[in-house]
Amino acid sequence: MALLSGAAACSGYVAVGPDPVTGVNPDGSPRWVHRGSGVWQEGTGKAFFGVGLVQGIASESLSRQTADNRARGELARIFDLYVTAMMRDYQRSTSSSAAPGASAEEQDVVAVQQTITKATLRGVEIVDHWLDPANGARYALARLDLAQVPQAVGAAQGLSPATVAHVRANADRAFGELAQELQQRSAAAGGATPTEAPPVAEAPASAAEGAAPAAPAAEVAPSTQPTTAPRPAGARARVGLRVSGRDAKTIQTCFASRLLASGHELIEDSSDAEVAITVELRYDALGQVGGVEMVRAVLDLRAQQTADNRTLLAVAERLKVGRPTLQQAFLSASAKLCDTVVPKLVEQLNQTLGQ
Repeated sequence: MALLSGAAACSGYVAVGPDPVTGVNPDGSPRWVHRGSGVWQEGTGKAFFGVGLVQGIASESLSRQTADNRARGELARIFDLYVTAMMRDYQRSTSSSAAPGASAEEQDVVAVQQTITKATLRGVEIVDHWLDPANGARYALARLDLAQVPQAVGAAQGLSPATVAHVRANADRAFGELAQELQQRSAAAGGATPTEAPPVAEAPASAAEGAAPAAPAAEVAPSTQPTTAPRPAGARARVGLRVSGRDAKTIQTCFASRLLASGHELIEDSSDAEVAITVELRYDALGQVGGVEMVRAVLDLRAQQTADNRTLLAVAERLKVGRPTLQQAFLSASAKLCDTVVPKLVEQLNQTLGQ
């Protein structure tokens, strides 16, 4: 896949092929810009993709580097949830095994998730860029081949033979299940419809019949990139956005994507912004309930009109998530904020600005 320079992007995106990655949308943008982060079947096989964006940075090199880093971060978030889903059945089987070995096997599950993620993400590549001529937003696309997962497992140290065998046997199945789940969530959120979604080589296998789940299923990462929704008339504004707290970069990307999709312009220098949005995040570990780790996520948002410091919107959102491990619970809480809370808050802001 050819890399585009900023100048080339401004003059029009040139497609390499018609697949979900390199195809072109009717507005001239790459298809991957609107599809966002996810798992796709494209010309060269199955792969994980992360889409990063940035706007308002004058330095081209810094802007490009920031977009690249955000794309890698998006891919890492998708991949971490993929590994969690892949190991779910393995964790269930070990938890129902003999008591003497159960604890060690559960620790092995956590170890393999960390080992696979660390070893495999070294192979992430930035494969494309695009500069939106309408608003100056710069996009980057990160890619990781699914084939690298079993290779990384084979080269990793300290994993049990049973764990390695499970990963190799289930890597493709878990990919299919994640692709299906992302497709359903995208359609429900108003993004790509099931007929538009990129195909997966094999139909994802269903969960084993009769298997008793040890805990709720892991959340699947939402797409945090702009959709093709029309920009609301009379609601555009120059917006300054500042997010602080745990996982601030992920939530910042979620808000930025939704704001851009709504027609707003993101301003790096808050002194030039018409509306200043501040978001504070907090995640609290609540302990175990029925063997499940519980986490509470708190998001406080305040939007002010910079001309007179008038408060346009002040909202506090809270949610709870339970997962088998604390790390999974934190990731799922962040994903749920992006998937449900952020879109609602941006819509409230749009309605306020449109009044």
